[in-house]
Amino acid sequence: MKSIDKVILGGVVVASTIGINYNIASADIVSQEIYTTTNRLNMRKGPSTDYTLVGTLDKGVKVKAIEKSSDGKWLKINYNSQNVWVNFAYLQKDKSSNNDIKLDSQYETTANVNMRKGPSTDYTKIIIVPAQTKITPIKSSSDGKWVQINYKNVTGWISAQYIKIVSTTPTEPEKPITGKDYYTTANLNVRDGASTTSSKIGKIPNGTKVSVVDFNSNKTWAKVVYNNKTGWVSAQYLSTKSQEPEQKEDTYWTGTTTQNLNMRKGPSTDYSIIITIPKNSDVKIYETKSGWAKIKYKSYEGYCSASFIK
Repeated sequence: MKSIDKVILGGVVVASTIGINYNIASADIVSQEIYTTTNRLNMRKGPSTDYTLVGTLDKGVKVKAIEKSSDGKWLKINYNSQNVWVNFAYLQKDKSSNNDIKLDSQYETTANVNMRKGPSTDYTKIIIVPAQTKITPIKSSSDGKWVQINYKNVTGWISAQYIKIVSTTPTEPEKPITGKDYYTTANLNVRDGASTTSSKIGKIPNGTKVSVVDFNSNKTWAKVVYNNKTGWVSAQYLSTKSQEPEQKEDTYWTGTTTQNLNMRKGPSTDYSIIITIPKNSDVKIYETKSGWAKIKYKSYEGYCSASFIK
């Protein structure tokens, strides 16, 4: 009988499995090849259904191969900075090259992906770009593995592994019509030129009415008048319709502490303790990462070790 300890967090079962051995066929190593999932697919800790389920991948997600199991039925992949195993029968080798990034085409993210300050995991994380976000690459890295994008008026780099093309022609804003107002759909930097390298000369809040007087040649930037000042803003964040601020759903999972548990200001024991939560207390779990859970207990919010929440 295998001994399995389980902790359920965010709808994902995380567990440790003892006593399972497997062999890797070195001749079948397919390191660095890119595959696309052809169906919704379970991720496991090892190359067998005996191993613990650690999450699922949606159909159409691109993954990077590391190695195959000896029977050729399972593939070890890297996904969201962790190495997991998936059933090889539901993967298709990606024929397209990441080096062929079309800068004027529209793409969509296939997973929640970290935006970084540069084209490497060595660079600092800036924000997370959600799955199914429409983006238009500004430029790609020399190896084609990273693309620079602008998301919510923040410019940075994301892995090209987690984007798919949805249109070969970028979505163009409507041409300005006399008497028709435009509204910003995000907080926008105003620049003295039609480029992210141009100097910032101001900022326009989300939902603000502006007057568009011109577009650049490929209609990715709009020249606007705001507070009697003229400058350039990213055209993808302009709409002819006034939009109410998005009401984000408060998404969380519930859990119970299995012992008295320290809540900290950050996901590490280096952070100071906010409060000690008693054993068998109910908490709200907003996210889990690297063994830590972001939670809310009563009016307190912070981080706790995920090992002691069920």
